Amino acid sequence: MCFRVLQSFQNKGKKQGEQLQIDKEPLLQIPLKKVNFQNKTEKNAHDTIVKAVENLIQLNQQLQQATQTTQKNAIERAIASLETQIDAEIYQLYALSEIEITMLEKV
Repeated sequence: MCFRVLQSFQNKGKKQGEQLQIDKEPLLQIPLKKVNFQNKTEKNAHDTIVKAVENLIQLNQQLQQATQTTQKNAIERAIASLETQIDAEIYQLYALSEIEITMLEKV
């Protein structure tokens, strides 16, 4: 779901060199939503999330190449903003309540 929840799955795996191996059982616990592309709201949320993730990938590549502290800080702020945007879209897509969102953000 949100980045914090997905990051918590790192604790359920074991490092194999640079890669993380996660067993099947924790992955089966992730509640995946099948997007109804006939539903305009769900399709728009999907498209927004995909575009934000593409931007996030580019920003992370830029962060790896950045050499100046101010440049790195600006990229890190942009990454945090995109992660927040993605989380908000996912919360809306799953129709989460404020209580559920609060619980997720405590993870």
